[in-house]
Amino acid sequence: MLTWRIGRSYLADAVGKESIPVAAFIDHLVSENPTRLSGTAVVLSDSATGVPPALVRLVQRFHVVHQYVVLLTVVTEHVPFVPNSGRATVEQLGGGLVRVILHYGFMQVPRVPAALAPTLAKHGIVGNPGEIAYIIGRETLVATRHGHMGRLTEPLFAFLARNARSTTDHFSIPVEQVVEVGIQLDL
Repeated sequence: MLTWRIGRSYLADAVGKESIPVAAFIDHLVSENPTRLSGTAVVLSDSATGVPPALVRLVQRFHVVHQYVVLLTVVTEHVPFVPNSGRATVEQLGGGLVRVILHYGFMQVPRVPAALAPTLAKHGIVGNPGEIAYIIGRETLVATRHGHMGRLTEPLFAFLARNARSTTDHFSIPVEQVVEVGIQLDL
């Protein structure tokens, strides 16, 4: 468990360094004017600040972005249940970006599509929930001697991470709507 906790901390730091501030991303969208795809993309992120590296890489590599982009963070609170009335907080960021934070209690199963659909409709982001693209960052851990985690703990953490439950399963996201964007990291 200690290896898992330390590894998750290193992983969060590494992914956080790849993230950029929202204002810088919106400025990039204005200056580069990428092609806008119709529909909505939901980009999952561990952090409720900045723009996730998966979205940054997609826009830089393919020069496209969806009409509506939802930066989604799921938070597990230190209470057993969070009522539906307190489930979602929404922040309009501009440039077609919206940040949504879904709150769940530790006894609840996070069903993201079911919670997200009414939240998006309430804020004017319309569309068929079956056509939403869920963009998920996929970190592949490459254990080398240059990592900071250590020669024994980094391969162990990489093994644990490969065998952990998938994000898609954990959040009840339909697999046919998922796009994974990968990055290789040496912790």
